[in-house]
Amino acid sequence: YPFRLPTTGEHNALNAAAAFAAAVWLGVPPPHATRALRFFSPPPRRLQRQRVGPYVIYNDVAMNEASYDAVLRTLAQTPPEQLVVVHALRGNRGAEVNARIAQIFSRWDGRLRFSPLIVSESRQELSRGGVDRTVRPEERDAFRAEAEKLGLHCLFHVELDAAIADAVARLAPGGVLLLLGTFGMDRGPAKARAMLRARLGLPAQEEADYLPPQLGGF
Repeated sequence: YPFRLPTTGEHNALNAAAAFAAAVWLGVPPPHATRALRFFSPPPRRLQRQRVGPYVIYNDVAMNEASYDAVLRTLAQTPPEQLVVVHALRGNRGAEVNARIAQIFSRWDGRLRFSPLIVSESRQELSRGGVDRTVRPEERDAFRAEAEKLGLHCLFHVELDAAIADAVARLAPGGVLLLLGTFGMDRGPAKARAMLRARLGLPAQEEADYLPPQLGGF
């Protein structure tokens, strides 16, 4: 039963195949299940793709290490000419988790050539919620040390605004901006769109920024 999705990525296709199998097992006719997959609305920040003029933004919440691998693997299937990556460090999750994420970035840098990786502590963003998700010094230092050991060049910013501004300044027409991270990156896509629109002299409204879904057959 071939099906098409309004999103991209092998990991999303596998999730959809599992949902299809469960639906059919529960008695849903296969044609109905494939139609539902074609028209479902993907949750936000799951390899969400947007355009501002000649620039494309991908953003993903990247909840765990496997998510980082899946997103970077998807982009590596058709590597963009220029990829600028901004990563929001994981706060209050431990040094080891951040070190392992640095390892993942290092593995994919050889194929995607995004170095330098732009890294944000997102202090102001993380202070907005009631839960303490602050990036501890040992978490930042673990990421930095692992990246340095593996030869991954990183640029660190305390605040998300500065990290996004750094990325936007580096982005050339036709380039792809990839925003990764959980709570510290939640407002990153909106900030990036606003900065890119300002660069292009476009009005502040964002209605035209969203690309229509990319349908991929599996």
